[in-house]
Amino acid sequence: EYNPQTGQYVASSFDIGNIIKASVEFGDIDGDGDLDLCIAGEDKTSSSAVFKTYRNYRNESAAISSAASGSPAMVSQSSTNASYVINVAPSKPTGLTATASSTNERQVAEFAWEAARDDHTPAAGLTYAIRVGTSSRGEDILSSDASIKGVRKSASKGNVGHNLKWKLVLPDGTYYWSVQAVDAAKIGSEFSEESTFTLSGGSIETNNSPIISDTTFNIVENSNNGTILGIVTASDADEDTLTYSIISGNLDQAFDLNESSGELKIANSEALDYETTPIFNLAIQVSDGALSDSATVIINLIDVDESINQPPSLSDATFTIAENSPNNTLVGTLEASDINGDTLIYSILSGNIDQAFELSESSGELRVANSAVLDYQNIQSYNLLVQVSDGLLSDSASVLVNIEEEETLSLADASEMIYPNPTDGIINIKMVAFKEATIYNLSGKRIMRSTDNRIDISSLSEGVYIIKLENRSGDRFSTRLIKE
Repeated sequence: EYNPQTGQYVASSFDIGNIIKASVEFGDIDGDGDLDLCIAGEDKTSSSAVFKTYRNYRNESAAISSAASGSPAMVSQSSTNASYVINVAPSKPTGLTATASSTNERQVAEFAWEAARDDHTPAAGLTYAIRVGTSSRGEDILSSDASIKGVRKSASKGNVGHNLKWKLVLPDGTYYWSVQAVDAAKIGSEFSEESTFTLSGGSIETNNSPIISDTTFNIVENSNNGTILGIVTASDADEDTLTYSIISGNLDQAFDLNESSGELKIANSEALDYETTPIFNLAIQVSDGALSDSATVIINLIDVDESINQPPSLSDATFTIAENSPNNTLVGTLEASDINGDTLIYSILSGNIDQAFELSESSGELRVANSAVLDYQNIQSYNLLVQVSDGLLSDSASVLVNIEEEETLSLADASEMIYPNPTDGIINIKMVAFKEATIYNLSGKRIMRSTDNRIDISSLSEGVYIIKLENRSGDRFSTRLIKE
């Protein structure tokens, strides 16, 4: 009986038989999967109004003790020494397989699974309920009499009894199925991972659901964007290609999940504030294209004492840029954070050969400063040591800048792609999937850009220029252009 003064359910001394003119409603008040009741009426002794709610303890049972005579006795809920044993739902079945055969010109699918386990019901006492449908989680072929989460809709045993195999006559088609275990108290387990198969002319092609497990990561608040928390792992018995995604819980887009590798990174460092959100609960899904599974990833933020000046944090980075890129081309932006919110200053300590790059001390933007030295034939990559400082404390990181080689057109190819060359006015570009052309002077300064394959350069001064062509696939070509 519910006690409104304490907010708890307590052993009731009220005789329910004393209620007259009663109305009763049933519902799952405490969310444990069984029916509780509310009753309203009149006390036949005092004629006062009565309204009471009662919790159903179907999923809990009194422990059996030995009476003084030695015979078993049930310790009742009202006893002062009551000892209740909670009945945990069975484990979900595993090892699902499906096979096909033909009998009397009928196509028969046989479902099989491994036995589940239970804390009180012996394995032989468990029953099983199968659901079979033509869509994921569907039951249009065979109903399990349970909700999607496995809660039994009635106090009944599973629809296939104690069997670990079951057969159905089915026409050609694609089917989805899973199975749950039901214990002696008629409590159902979660459903097994869903499996699917396709029947066609007596043959069967099966597909098993991928499996992903809950996991927990810990990370210091305000950690840098790009910091890797860990890898969300999943398995697939069929070795299908898996795709990962975040379903919910990603407040302020704080994290990024690589859809192919499951690598989880920080995407919005500002959202990682322990005082605001100490814990993130991400719902993660993995799919093989037909079936999916989900899990919870808990991310605990580690609090940092912000009253004490902490050093800033700077992450390693890798960028790629085309050779001969013009001056002021953005290479990338460095990611740094500071727990105390101090103003940060960026600088290059070493590795900046021929002053090829410049780093904005306030924004962390890395740009090309000396286009002439970005020659793939001479240097394929630059290893910069960079530093960020809050004025007192600092951190350093490595920045790798890879130089991407551009294909230089031969004179023969150039004459076919760009003509006439030399020219005093119009040039024509003949290139499959042409995207754009960019013209630079010999000092690397961009003079002109066009997406038209017919370009008027009559306004340019006489001389030699570099023209770079790019197609829609991202391939780049360069050659000399002579303006007469």
